[in-house]
Amino acid sequence: MKPGMKSLGRQFKYSMKSALILLALFLVIVVLSLVYRHQSGPSFWVVIVSALLLHRWAAAFLVVAYFAGYVSYVVYSKGFRELTNHLWIPLKEPGFYVLLVFVLAAAGGFWILSAMFSAQPPPNQSGLSFLMQHDPGGLFAAFMAVLTVVGFALTLQGLWEIRRTITSFSDLIFRLSKMLKSVKEGQTVRMLCYTPSLGYIALEEREFNGFANLVTEKLLNDKPRAELICLSKQALEDWHNLFIGRQTRRKRIDPEDTHSGEPVLSKKPGEVTPIVATAASRRAERIASRLNESDNDCASSVKRLPLEFMPGYYFFFTDERAILVAPLYLPFPTGTPKAIQKRLPPVADMIGFETNDKAMISDLQQLFDFYQRLPSNFVAETTERISARDFEAWIKGKRVGELTDKLIEQFNMARGRTPNHEPTEDDKARSNDYAEYLREDAWLPDTRLEVLFRVMLAEEAPEWKRKPESPTSKKS
Repeated sequence: MKPGMKSLGRQFKYSMKSALILLALFLVIVVLSLVYRHQSGPSFWVVIVSALLLHRWAAAFLVVAYFAGYVSYVVYSKGFRELTNHLWIPLKEPGFYVLLVFVLAAAGGFWILSAMFSAQPPPNQSGLSFLMQHDPGGLFAAFMAVLTVVGFALTLQGLWEIRRTITSFSDLIFRLSKMLKSVKEGQTVRMLCYTPSLGYIALEEREFNGFANLVTEKLLNDKPRAELICLSKQALEDWHNLFIGRQTRRKRIDPEDTHSGEPVLSKKPGEVTPIVATAASRRAERIASRLNESDNDCASSVKRLPLEFMPGYYFFFTDERAILVAPLYLPFPTGTPKAIQKRLPPVADMIGFETNDKAMISDLQQLFDFYQRLPSNFVAETTERISARDFEAWIKGKRVGELTDKLIEQFNMARGRTPNHEPTEDDKARSNDYAEYLREDAWLPDTRLEVLFRVMLAEEAPEWKRKPESPTSKKS
């Protein structure tokens, strides 16, 4: 894997330490030899300095040879073009050469004019020859002009890199759409984000639909443009529901994302309703299904994970570019009172950057591979929503026993046992993920499980019911 300049800098960091150690060893040897040979005479420091000055070229040669050998090794093993990737970017721009020609012409013109006003060439000597003899500094000025243009181009490139910061959801979708458009056959855009319907709630429908069409569009070889790691189906529905009550810029719901007879949003932006959250989940499942549809073996194009297994950031990358963003103003996890959720800013936003740093792309590739290897489910899991009024009766009733039986059944499937019913996709995934750890009875004594009992607030009573009564109402 070829690193970028940043990775090369990290390697030089450690080579400097070894170089200093070698130089220290060299100096110790010199000092000991000098002390041995000069038991008397000039002072100790005079002897050392004079000896080093006498052999200064040898010492300089050792240092230069060490660094030159290391640089040659790195360039040979990693590739010169990759290590100097940023320096080549200006050379690919036609405007760079136009600017270079213009600056050289201006420098040459001013050089000729300054020489003509200061002195006239003799009749037997050409103008250019006279200029080079009379004012040779003009050649240095032309050389400095070239360096100035190169420095100016690199500075502009640096400013362009600064402009690659991402400060909004719309900016992310624009850059991600551009990345999807530029993907070639044999490549994919690898995406890690919570939802396949990225931006369905936060953006206007025109912005989202353009992205959705690109991410589901197939290449000529019928392979998808993207590989995706996102939330599992139930986790995704729960996560979209957390946005209910927040504001949205979306003005309408696409008809294919609703059931017949369901209303759509009004013509002005408003709150995220349960219908909007459900529509976002439906569109997400359609995108995930579309990515897995192919005549080729692309069943692993979408990896689904629980919310607890996902990071708190998103990243997207190809072999050439990467986007790393952190979503802002995401809803708080399940269990947070709705009154607090609604006080968050209107919609989620993004902050991050886009880069072509090869070392970072390599790191994201490794990270993506690690997330693909994670289990798609817990060993066993079940949830149920009940009224707070019925909690005590529910916890003492037979329903808890039924849920316990369900957990035992899932645990057995995680061990690779055959269920009494037709296994679902989750059942198959659970067996594939955990059988290698739980299959044999002999492994169980050394295997530890964590069983979590948790009661969370799913929805509180309306605020008007929770307001305390005023003193006047009590007196009456």
